Amino acid sequence: MNITDYRGKAIFVTFIYVHCPVIVSNMRAAQEELGAKAQNAQFIAVSVDPENDTPEAVAEFLQARQMTDRMQYLVGSREELEQVWQRWNVASRQDPRRNNPDFVEHTAPIYGISASGKITTLYEPTFDPDQIAHDAVILTSQ
Repeated sequence: MNITDYRGKAIFVTFIYVHCPVIVSNMRAAQEELGAKAQNAQFIAVSVDPENDTPEAVAEFLQARQMTDRMQYLVGSREELEQVWQRWNVASRQDPRRNNPDFVEHTAPIYGISASGKITTLYEPTFDPDQIAHDAVILTSQ
């Protein structure tokens, strides 16, 4: 997968892990609000937990959130993903102060990218799905 494969679409890139469902649930809500226009938007997640985000865990996670075939989810080795994180200014680490292996401390921006491939918008992890639905139409035209 290469992000240029989605030129002509509004693209939303986020950084998550399979024990962090809020962003994906909000992205699904945005897609539902877009209706038929959702075909002009591409949602991409990048793992911040390479040890636990296996292809099987990701498939189960996406299915449970009704996002199978509606979102691409990039997984890989820590070394591979660290290169991606660095390019997108994302940090990820397991917090040793917490006794919960399911918790990964990470930055969680959502990047909005126009159809021409320019990063235009940065959303907070607590974004409103209406915001993404609204912006997807605009980003598709840029």
